[in-house]
Amino acid sequence: MQVKFTKSGANEIVGGFSPGDVARVSDAMGKHLVEDAKVAVYVEAPKQVKEDATAVLSLKKKDKNK
Repeated sequence: MQVKFTKSGANEIVGGFSPGDVARVSDAMGKHLVEDAKVAVYVEAPKQVKEDATAVLSLKKKDKNK
């Protein structure tokens, strides 16, 4: 997953970061940076969100064919 930093700081895993920096991190680290530390936003949606969105889209397509 990719996250984009909104604040400045440092972390043992990603090192130093500033607003606008982008990093590819594990899902767990991405969730921590975005939801817990609130220093980044998602650039790529987490895998679960992508799967849910695909399921909703396929359901909507099936409904239209009725």
